[in-house]
Amino acid sequence: MSLRRHYRRRFLNRPGNHAGAYAIADIRIYRGRGRSAGNNGIDATLTLSDCSRIIDLDFNVYDEASARNALYKADLLRTMVDDFVTAYEKAVAEWREIDDPSAQ
Repeated sequence: MSLRRHYRRRFLNRPGNHAGAYAIADIRIYRGRGRSAGNNGIDATLTLSDCSRIIDLDFNVYDEASARNALYKADLLRTMVDDFVTAYEKAVAEWREIDDPSAQ
């Protein structure tokens, strides 16, 4: 038996740009029954597409060790994305300054 705990789908580009860029987050908790009664876990996938490539990142949990590792991996990605956005904002601001003829 599987219960969907979280599902989000977002298009990454603004309207009028390429439509194939998206992110999907899907987390399901499953509980085993019958002969599989002890097989409980989490199926979690983050899918990213940039119009020409698609990747699936798995964060599945089968035991305590895999739970710790999956949370570590998700937290590390969050930190990297936050740092990327901060650096990218600075790069765009710098690009705007050097690309603006009136700023010189």
